[in-house]
Amino acid sequence: MKRTTVDTLTARQTALAESLSRESLDAWQLDRLNATLRHVTASPFYRRHLTGIAPLNSLADLSRLPFLTTGDLRSEGLNLQCLSQSEIARIITLNTSGSTGAAKRIAFTSGELKATREFFREGMENLLRPEERVLVLLPADRPDSTGDLLRSCLPEKGHPTFIHWPPGTPQQCAAVVEAHGANCVIGLPQHLLSLAETLGKRHPVCTVLLNSDYAPPALRQRIEACGITTFLHYGATETGLGGGVECDHHHGCHLREADILVEIIDPQTGVPLAEGETGEIVLTTLRRRAMPLIRYLTGDSGALTRQPCACGGITTRLLDIHRHQGCDTPQGFLSSRQLDDLFFALPGLFDYRAALAPEGLHLEYLASEEISPSHFTPPSGIPLASAKRVPGWTQKHTFKRILRDLR
Repeated sequence: MKRTTVDTLTARQTALAESLSRESLDAWQLDRLNATLRHVTASPFYRRHLTGIAPLNSLADLSRLPFLTTGDLRSEGLNLQCLSQSEIARIITLNTSGSTGAAKRIAFTSGELKATREFFREGMENLLRPEERVLVLLPADRPDSTGDLLRSCLPEKGHPTFIHWPPGTPQQCAAVVEAHGANCVIGLPQHLLSLAETLGKRHPVCTVLLNSDYAPPALRQRIEACGITTFLHYGATETGLGGGVECDHHHGCHLREADILVEIIDPQTGVPLAEGETGEIVLTTLRRRAMPLIRYLTGDSGALTRQPCACGGITTRLLDIHRHQGCDTPQGFLSSRQLDDLFFALPGLFDYRAALAPEGLHLEYLASEEISPSHFTPPSGIPLASAKRVPGWTQKHTFKRILRDLR
């Protein structure tokens, strides 16, 4: 089992190549954190938001700072920028299926995009062998998008890389895999599941990287039953597109700690939780200059471990990653994670979309012919109002699954 490549990258980016340890990395992060706090005084928003904040004496002191919310990103916009517009290389606008109102806009310099490109290039070496071929099932039409960065950086490591988007039918994806002889495929979990179960027993795919959405254990087990090893990536636009990636040990995503610092808090009280406890993921960036994020509430859930990994790595790992999203019901809280864990255990189900209405749960699903509405039994006694089969992937199947509340 090889050591995670995230450690090697982190050592290089922090100039700790000869002395990378948990203690030296903590000290480096504290220094960068205080440098970031000095830098954000150039932002009109942060000058108000962080008034009176003294330099931090330890990483634990970070909990003294106020949180940054999605609402702040939407309402403040350019007020969060710390550089002139001429120094900004790209602004990513986020409009997702679950959002209303103003869009979030995240600004990046060319150097920050380069750092993400470097993370993708080195992080993918955790699952690639020399000269293996990669198929990316993500859009790549916009410069410096995730698909575009992967397409440009992986050939530098000797990996021919191809884009296929939109995914089309599972049969079309399978034909593209065979045509390119792809050994590794990167994409959304639901697309990779349908591909794996369509390929059959003889195919060139050895590994897949699950990207951009929650990957239920049952979904991963179904892919691996097809003889394909799954690796998980955690990231979002707010993390700089890349955040962390699993090693061969598959016990948490090793975080790119030269660029991000992650806390886990109780979502009800805001109090930091102990190592190993699951709560909301809070993100602080360490080297971003265009639009640093300090204690950003991601809405995602997970747990941290700082214990050395079985692979030999010392970078912090993020475990039990999921999105804490759902609806309160008379029977209790119904989460999108509950539905994912329940429904993706159904052999033949590829994807679904759910909405809760006064009369019960409405489903649209994409599945093999063996799956019928009678296979769906919502949890907690919630009635199934409707279950409609859809013929193929649509635009909504490129977004994260959420449980919509129509009540």
